[in-house]
Amino acid sequence: MIYVFLKQLIDHLNQEKIPTHIQNESDFEHHFVIPIALRLLEYHPEISLYSHPWNNKVTCTPDCKSALKGNGNRVTGCPKCWKESEKWSSIYVFGIKNTFDLVGRDPSGKTFAVEIKLVKARNGRMPKEVIQRFIGQCVLATLKHQSVIGICGYLGDLNLTQEQHTIDAEHWLNKLGISIMFRRIM
Repeated sequence: MIYVFLKQLIDHLNQEKIPTHIQNESDFEHHFVIPIALRLLEYHPEISLYSHPWNNKVTCTPDCKSALKGNGNRVTGCPKCWKESEKWSSIYVFGIKNTFDLVGRDPSGKTFAVEIKLVKARNGRMPKEVIQRFIGQCVLATLKHQSVIGICGYLGDLNLTQEQHTIDAEHWLNKLGISIMFRRIM
């Protein structure tokens, strides 16, 4: 069940036009990635999706458990749902709690994580530390989740020399269960 949803999510994230007003990571998450995932949920009601609340105070009604079963109003970014999801979706490594921007699961218990970044490319290059952290987060997510999607939007232009190394890295990450993509934001 979950793999059909994830395949469609990856396809849409790779193909849909990114809004031109995106300026920061929160914009990228809330105006591009999450709306796509929510649209796909209409065709996959069996998937439970959880996103970071980003200061949202509105919760599911009458409560999260009832809303999740379809008996109420489910709120995207519900802080109570998010807190509950951290119990099964967070990774603890070297004393650090790692959470992901979007997580989900199906009734069988299969889970996935989506890590979202937005960076500014300068002089044809992305910021090394941010990209290394992004890839590291995706790798850590595989310790608990069956599938991981990493999507990084970038503002600016890239000089794509050594592209074979990029292709090799994408193949290696894919073998780990990570689908990674970089999308230019115009």
